Amino acid sequence: MANSEIMYQGHNDVRASFHFERSRLNSLFMEAVNYPLVFVCAGVGYGKSSAVHDFLAAYKADTAWLQISEHDNNAIRFWEHHVHAMAQYNRPLARTIDKFGFPDTTDKLSHYMALLNNQAGGKRLVFVMDDTHLLLDPSILRFTEYFVGRNSSF
Repeated sequence: MANSEIMYQGHNDVRASFHFERSRLNSLFMEAVNYPLVFVCAGVGYGKSSAVHDFLAAYKADTAWLQISEHDNNAIRFWEHHVHAMAQYNRPLARTIDKFGFPDTTDKLSHYMALLNNQAGGKRLVFVMDDTHLLLDPSILRFTEYFVGRNSSF
């Protein structure tokens, strides 16, 4: 696979009619996967989520996708969604962090990141947090800040 190209699985790749190949964005995303953190910003309805989803499907990255809603401003609900997203990547890890519970202290946050780094097994993960602008709860924002800030190993 060339560095700036995404190779799709044959010419019979079936896509919804509203999806289209974004060559320029795919080139940018191809470069972006080399960085520990990437923000994709545009107005509502510009296709950010679809573009990232399509790229990751073609790139065949290990991916965990957390779709945020206004309801995720409750730590218990947010944690359930976070665990579910991690299960897409690593089920044993998801079971472990589910038992662990929402990391609401600095010690728990450090322990969570150690678990994440230990169970990653050297695999690189693309963790998508879609619609993070909807998060308002201070404890969840603190977790998100810590998670993003300490996640350079993925």
